[in-house]
Amino acid sequence: MGHWSRGRWQWRFQWRRAWFTWELNDVQQFMNIVDARVLIDSRLWTLDSSGCFSVRSGYRALMDRGSSSQLPNVAAVAWDIKVPPKVKCFIWRLFMGALPTKENLLRRNVIVLRDQATCPFCNVDIESAEHTYCYIAAALTRSGKNGCCVIWTAILWCIWRARNKCVFEGEHLDGNRLLQQTVLYSWSWLTSFDKSFNYSFSQWEANPGLCIIS
Repeated sequence: MGHWSRGRWQWRFQWRRAWFTWELNDVQQFMNIVDARVLIDSRLWTLDSSGCFSVRSGYRALMDRGSSSQLPNVAAVAWDIKVPPKVKCFIWRLFMGALPTKENLLRRNVIVLRDQATCPFCNVDIESAEHTYCYIAAALTRSGKNGCCVIWTAILWCIWRARNKCVFEGEHLDGNRLLQQTVLYSWSWLTSFDKSFNYSFSQWEANPGLCIIS
């Protein structure tokens, strides 16, 4: 196809047939145009017409290439739960393995030492999504009713908030406080996003399961 010669690229096309005499002039004009173009190599994002990367184009590419078997229940669960958008995004990132857990930060060399990647709660195992969240996330995908999904989502969200406070503010995990926050968040989300939910906070706090079944 071509080769470098004295710092300049020389094209050497392999034509499928010999040229007719009346075509030689057109071929020479074509070669003059090709040889006159001196371009500098650059990086282009081919999935966007602008050539620049964007989160939207990357997301669309993942969704187009993915399938229901590759991303089981992610769209159906994460985006259909009646919670605030930022919480839906959090759940989606959890399922996609995109949360900035210490395991992910270690893999990206943001954290250099393995000893710095331990779970802030147990200080023993490497902090990963599976270690802290996935047994709850598995229950989330099995939950049929919206109320159950919201409860599981509130648990995940509160654990993540508690984790961040532990890492960045040095707070210790308080199980009772975590439970209270889970109850409060789940009730406020159901009240705001589910028109069929009409229970008071005291009723919800006393027996969330009964409110869901009723």
